[in-house]
Amino acid sequence: MEELRRKVKTGALNVILTNENDEEIGRFLFNPVDLNIIRRYEEVVANLEKMEVPEDATEKDILELSDRLEEQIDYLLNSKASKSVFAICNPLTLTESGDFFIENIIVEIADVIAGNRPENQKETGEN
Repeated sequence: MEELRRKVKTGALNVILTNENDEEIGRFLFNPVDLNIIRRYEEVVANLEKMEVPEDATEKDILELSDRLEEQIDYLLNSKASKSVFAICNPLTLTESGDFFIENIIVEIADVIAGNRPENQKETGEN
């Protein structure tokens, strides 16, 4: 059977995450005109606030929680972005500041969302 393929412009941006040395540590596609991104972001933040690492957590518990955290990032970005975003370390890895790595990722995603909304691009003249 013959296939017909057509490219559709979605406006998606390739967001590259870098470390302090400007080395790439992950990437994800972000569609600034996705009308559901704010709703998904709010849901994910609410879900993350409910998730805790129990004091008596086993390695299995931590890995299961990590999997759920990765699923939340995939849901938020509407893709399998977690594989790239968490390629260098687990979402529950503690950073120098004492935050979990996933907290840093959520902050960066929030900045991308806030800075790339269509209304913000009109104000700054960016495309």
